[in-house]
Formats: sequence, structure tokens, C-alpha cells
Amino acid sequence: MTIKIIKLSELPRHDAGHLFYLSGDIHLSVIQSKHKRPWTLYVLLVLLLFQGLGAIGGGLVLMIRPDGSMIHMPMTMLNGSIFPDFLIPGLILFLVLGVFPVFTFFVLLLQPQWSFLPALSIYKDRYAGWMFSLFIGLGLIIWMDVEVAIVGGGSVIQEIYAALGLLIVIFTLTPSVMRYYQRGSSL
Repeated sequence: MTIKIIKLSELPRHDAGHLFYLSGDIHLSVIQSKHKRPWTLYVLLVLLLFQGLGAIGGGLVLMIRPDGSMIHMPMTMLNGSIFPDFLIPGLILFLVLGVFPVFTFFVLLLQPQWSFLPALSIYKDRYAGWMFSLFIGLGLIIWMDVEVAIVGGGSVIQEIYAALGLLIVIFTLTPSVMRYYQRGSSL
């Protein structure tokens, strides 16, 4: 495996930073931005990491013990739902609200230029990681709404995570974060 460091100023279309390229079977390119990261982005990154790590832990616990006994969740909470136990909700929590936010954290932080990322974004003028962050915030709000509809509300933790989803959406939509991830601006 070889590592090449090429100044972006030597490449067309770019004027600052470095491009890291690992040859062989692994291809990873990371572009350092010429723009300073706004403070709102750091808040967003902390929120995404908090969400992701918490959901990974919660999802693992529910997958290990689908009866909910590890975290004292009674099976009666699932009465009226389509789930016989907490296995599927735990899997969704682990992957969608855990692994995906941690992946998005690293995508936003490192801004890898993987060829498949632009194809995933419905916002062609924004870096794909920005869209992932927006969808995570909206997904968390929807998850909490569905949870309240199925198992009932009243838990402080439900309110905290609904607020976390809202904060992720708000910080993703701040003008400074949107500007930072606008195509042609930071890349």
C-alpha cells in the first residue's frame, strides 16, 4: 500500500488543502477545507455523536435481551404494536439511529470524496453528509412520535430525544452549516 500526498493547488478546480489517496484495494480521499469550520458545526457533530453512541448502546441491549429485562422495559410496552419483542426495534435503533449517525459524524468531519456519496444526495448543491444529518434529525423526531403513539408518552427520555432530533435539524439548517457544506464552497 502506498500513500500519495498531492497538493490540491496542483490539481484543477481546487486551490487549498491536501488530497490523501491510498492506492491498492482501498481508496480514501479526504479534502481539507479551505474554510474554517463554524462553531455550529461542532455543536452538530457533538449532537450526532451523542445520538449515535447512545442508540448503539440502547440497540445492543435490546438485541441482546429482546425481552427488555436489561433496561427494565416491560414487554407490556409492546401491547398493541406489531412487535412480539424488542429485537426489531433494537435492530432499527442500533443501525438507523446509532451506526448511521456515527457514520455521518465521520463523513461530516472528514468529508471523504467517495464517488457514491453525490449519487445518494437529493440535494445536489450540498455535500451528502449534510443531507444525512438532516434526515437523522427528522428520523429521530419521527421515531419518538411513533414510540409515543405505540407505547405511550410521559417519559422524560422521550422528550429529551425528541428535543435532540429537533436540535440536530436546527443545527443542520443553520446558515453557517449550510454554507459550509454547499458544493463548491468547502470542497
